[in-house]
Amino acid sequence: MVLSSAIGSIVFRDEGQRVLAAQGVRIDYASCVLLSLIFFIWLIERFFPADAGSNGHLFSPEPGGLRRDLVFLFFITQFSALLIAFATRWLTPALASQGFGFDLPHLWPGHAPFGLKVALAFFVAEFFSYWFHRAAHRIPLLWQFHSTHHLITQLNGLKALRTHPVDNVLFFVVRTVPLMLVGAGVDEVVTATTFGAVLGVLAHANVNVSERGLGWVVNLPGYHALHHSPELEQSNSNFGCHTIVWDRIFGTFKPSSPVKLAVGVHPVGTRSIWRELVAPFYRKVS
Repeated sequence: MVLSSAIGSIVFRDEGQRVLAAQGVRIDYASCVLLSLIFFIWLIERFFPADAGSNGHLFSPEPGGLRRDLVFLFFITQFSALLIAFATRWLTPALASQGFGFDLPHLWPGHAPFGLKVALAFFVAEFFSYWFHRAAHRIPLLWQFHSTHHLITQLNGLKALRTHPVDNVLFFVVRTVPLMLVGAGVDEVVTATTFGAVLGVLAHANVNVSERGLGWVVNLPGYHALHHSPELEQSNSNFGCHTIVWDRIFGTFKPSSPVKLAVGVHPVGTRSIWRELVAPFYRKVS
């Protein structure tokens, strides 16, 4: 249902934007769709959780639970967005001076149907994201900041936002620059990014999702749970952020575990918010 809603939002994007504008809603259609689907996933987790203990509660004594998720949602994610905006302001003129940028087609099939361009933008971004993600688990400097996301000890949709701002900027650059170099259109890139964000929340969601059919393409919760295991032989798999296609092609795919797995890095346990956000700048992480 979540995926069909996301795909439907792509088909009716123009009509949706017009409706929002007519109602005086000061939010773009893509953001409206993303927030609505995140809320929908959150509701499913509350009423049909795969593990009732993984949702988190506002008044839980656990320091790394829902309250910290909300700090990331309302503050850290917004700070990441600010950094990404600065990166965009630097990247755009730098590439434009060399004749590259969005809507400046070089290899991009600008006259193809919009849905096809969205799919192409999605899989191109995921290809480069996949390889950067693998590097982030092997290169110590990258792991310093990517490790923040793996310090979580539970999985639910909000945990998708528990990422370090530096890691967010690096992933943004890796996913965006190739699309700018081939001249992809802004509309299809924004739509593919929104669709990917929904899939990113779904991958972390505390819900049971059938792996038949969609499991050949989409990074579903069972697959991503394996990637969050503290055991390296398990976590060194399923590197796709939103799709599992590149893992299947390059041999890093592993099926989901039939038993519930631990989540985190050794030693498994909650870290302070200082350890998640500040320590990566000055202290080596394991």
